[in-house]
Amino acid sequence: MTVDNLLLELQADFQPAETEMFYKELASVARDHASFLGSDEGKPHQPNAVSNLISQLGQDVVELGPQLEVHPLKKNRFEDLGLKISPYLNDLFKQSRFYLVTIPLTIVPLSGWNFVKIECIVEFNPEQLEGDRPVAYQVLPPDSWRTLIQAQQSLKIGLNEDLEFKVDSAQLTKLLPTLQEPIRAGVDVDAVGAASLIVGPFDYNVRRPTIQTNGVKTPKVYWHMEGAETVTQEKPQLEVVLRVPKSITRVDAVGAVKATRKFSTAAAWLDELLNYVRESTANFFRNGAPKPDGKPWKDITKGL
Repeated sequence: MTVDNLLLELQADFQPAETEMFYKELASVARDHASFLGSDEGKPHQPNAVSNLISQLGQDVVELGPQLEVHPLKKNRFEDLGLKISPYLNDLFKQSRFYLVTIPLTIVPLSGWNFVKIECIVEFNPEQLEGDRPVAYQVLPPDSWRTLIQAQQSLKIGLNEDLEFKVDSAQLTKLLPTLQEPIRAGVDVDAVGAASLIVGPFDYNVRRPTIQTNGVKTPKVYWHMEGAETVTQEKPQLEVVLRVPKSITRVDAVGAVKATRKFSTAAAWLDELLNYVRESTANFFRNGAPKPDGKPWKDITKGL
């Protein structure tokens, strides 16, 4: 599985040069059809201003970082904290190594043209189609946290003694009484962390009220984030507790991301201009002018 394969899975099946062509075509049409570019005051927009705006749309940032952040999770961490490993986890440690993996993602939209949907896929050892592969032991945020994230978009979390993501119990104890009953009832009690966290607590700031994750116990992890918040920059915290069988000596990964925007009603001129471009260009903009990126990451656990 390559970066291109993951981008196809996200339906981002166009090349950067093709995307540039879409923007150039729309900008050209804007210059040639100035009479259609009406404003709310009934005065036509300057065609050069619209062309410049269209050009800027292609300059926003959706970017996976060049390196993953990888931290080993070792048994001596439990000993240092005076914690006892459960028999189940102790058996897993005999067979596997564990790592906390952070996927670096930066989103910087053009002002007023925010992304409303972000989709990301990361796959581990993608060329190894058979046999043992690294798998996600935990994914942040767990899908069961959906109600909690909608209620509170700033959390303190960590990993408990079972290597599970948990919300710091002290924070949740203060938070729950402030929530309305239907929301409080929907908060998964499994999200509450015990007093003992082997990692954290650290701040987890959520910019998207709707986040879905998938891929626990598999080599491929998915994040789907939605929300129309106005933000100038965000760095979604995408984290995985990765379990690697000891038989595996090298771990590679590939990732792909696609961000999609929703054009505001103030851009009525865009709908008009799309009547004068090729069908492929019109479909690109009607589908939110998706912005993709992909990265391969080699030997991510080397030296750890």
